[in-house]
Amino acid sequence: MDSVRSRCVHISLPHTHTIEREAGGEGGMQEGVADIQCMPDEIMALVFVWLDSKTLLTIVPRVCTRWRQLCRLVPTVHIAFTWRRATVPAAVIAGVSELFPQTTSVAMESCHKVRDAHVIALADKCAGLVEACFVNCEELTDAAVLAIADKCAGLEHADFTCCWNLTDAAVVAVAANCPGLKHADFSGCMHLTDAAVVAIAAKCPGLEHADFGCCWNLTDAAVLAIAGKCRGLEHADFGSCMNLTDAAVLAIAGKCPGLKDADFTLCKLTDAAKIRCRELLPSCKFLFSVSY
Repeated sequence: MDSVRSRCVHISLPHTHTIEREAGGEGGMQEGVADIQCMPDEIMALVFVWLDSKTLLTIVPRVCTRWRQLCRLVPTVHIAFTWRRATVPAAVIAGVSELFPQTTSVAMESCHKVRDAHVIALADKCAGLVEACFVNCEELTDAAVLAIADKCAGLEHADFTCCWNLTDAAVVAVAANCPGLKHADFSGCMHLTDAAVVAIAAKCPGLEHADFGCCWNLTDAAVLAIAGKCRGLEHADFGSCMNLTDAAVLAIAGKCPGLKDADFTLCKLTDAAKIRCRELLPSCKFLFSVSY
């Protein structure tokens, strides 16, 4: 608490006659330094934005009643949880989410004990989520993603890499409810089919990042849909999608002029197609498997 206070007591506000004891002093008073408790709520909330996540989430709510209440006003909060051994009750996630309802970004990466209940509790309280990262949360099912899609219509960044239990229903829901999606990463979600990618392409034309690597069921139809509808695509990863052929990679290269990098390793591509892609987009970094 002392470290938090030491950062804040020296903030000067214009047009104020409030005075406060100088930090570290024993009795002297200093003109022009605002009493922190006299700061408007909106200013205090903006000050809290500059704190690191750990301090904001674990210390600020315990300083005093007013600071705990101000947590609800803090904008653009990033919540990051990492736990691998202990099981955190969903009620804890719900409590943190309720304290910080203006949370816009959440990351629970490689948390093998994350369950649907945790994500559902978060989505219920933080409808303003823009970024959701649940990489390697292997126990999540469609129910978690459906909750995010249902409550967080402004979602722009969805990363569910290696959430192996997800099916087309999860991705279709995100596409239908989050039309502003720019970043879609469902690599390693082995149950996905063309229907998931086609839905993203149809409903999210502003997509810039498409990562469906190791989605082994995909065919050319998925990539053709992305190339046809998402002309602003900058990153495409369909590595290890072994059903893809020349038609897929040539469509991406021919219709997405802003493409910066594309991974088509282990796809069934001819040397002629690889050469043509590099001719069409010489500045793009293509990753292809070596032909023998």
